[in-house]
Amino acid sequence: MSEETKKSDRDLQPWRLMLETVTGASHERKNLRNQDYGDYYQPNENDLPIILAISDGHGSAKSFRSDRGSKFAVETAIELLTGLVAQESDQENTSAVKNPVNDEFRQNIVSTWKKKVDDDLKNKDFTLEEWDKLEKEEGEKVRKSLEDNKEERKYVVYGATLLAVLVTEDYNLYLQLGDGDILTVDTGGNTTRPIAKDENLIANETYSLCMKDAWKYIDNHFVRYTQESKRPMIIVSTDGYANSFDSEEKFIKIGKDYLDMIRQQTFDEVASQLKGFLEQTSQAGSGDDITFGLIKQIDYKDKADYDKLCWQLAKKVFKESKKSNAELQQIKEQLQESVKKDDIQLLVNLLNQTTETYSNQIETLVTDYSNLLQDLQKSFIELLELQSKKLEDIEKLLQNLTAQKSQELNSTKKKKVTEVTKIERTVVSEIKKK
Repeated sequence: MSEETKKSDRDLQPWRLMLETVTGASHERKNLRNQDYGDYYQPNENDLPIILAISDGHGSAKSFRSDRGSKFAVETAIELLTGLVAQESDQENTSAVKNPVNDEFRQNIVSTWKKKVDDDLKNKDFTLEEWDKLEKEEGEKVRKSLEDNKEERKYVVYGATLLAVLVTEDYNLYLQLGDGDILTVDTGGNTTRPIAKDENLIANETYSLCMKDAWKYIDNHFVRYTQESKRPMIIVSTDGYANSFDSEEKFIKIGKDYLDMIRQQTFDEVASQLKGFLEQTSQAGSGDDITFGLIKQIDYKDKADYDKLCWQLAKKVFKESKKSNAELQQIKEQLQESVKKDDIQLLVNLLNQTTETYSNQIETLVTDYSNLLQDLQKSFIELLELQSKKLEDIEKLLQNLTAQKSQELNSTKKKKVTEVTKIERTVVSEIKKK
């Protein structure tokens, strides 16, 4: 795809993203911190690649630093996926890139997260206040268990899930560890899960970065696209959203609902209302923290946005046109100021002189060429005459040789006839004697 085509796509079909997190209604009542975290990476506005990551810190009293754990999880995902994009940009054929999520990549996610936890503890170790609060909520036994096995169980204190999406020109990559939801919505509003729900998880159970061998539980889905493919809208949310609905069918319906809202309003209008939607959902539903992210490429069906973009593009083109005309006029004025009439006349005289010189040279060349042709023609005629004379001499020589040969043959023939006649006479004479 050419750069001009890409620029046109960015102008009329930009990639947009909205992201919001709200503290759960029940957490607000208990004066608890929001343990979710979300962030994204989009180096070029309205363009790909886009990385979106969210995390849900565990709500149990044992995970009293899970708000930091969720932040570290999101940072880890963005760092590793950004590095992945940088590696692929060095390849000549990015469309041949295969699913990069192997065991090593999964292990890097967990080890990088743990390194961030270790660094955080070096900067600020567990405080007495944190231990006292844990004992108050969970009892002395839980506190002692964590204190006595700090090195082994410190990661539980930061426990968190991870959901991440990478959208590039050539593919979408989905990552998930633990609960939460990733939905894809096609242009018709049909909503599906690129990563199926894990039926082994019951109630509030979840996989976590703090688990032993956590990398083994990181699921992923890789989808390749061509430039002509219609890319789906993507929704990513922590489990506080889905848990606010009493059925999977009702939750899945949010895909089409958000698509319809964006088409009926504008992307920015829906984004501005998102926090209110999430707060209402938490209050009426799970009471849990909710983090919600949405990625969409604006197209002609998003009428309000598309009309706005077309109008902005038209104004931009008109502005650039006026700017070009102004720059052209400025150059013309500068030229008129810097070039005097005498300079122009001098230039004209030089041009005429040069033209005359070239004309004379061309005329001389034509004359020389004509004379050369005449000389060649004369030489050719002389050569033909010489060849003709030689042919005549050869013809006469052949005639003389032919005549001489004929005379010799006649002379030889006469001699033979005379000899035969003598022999005949001798024979006749001998016969008569007998």
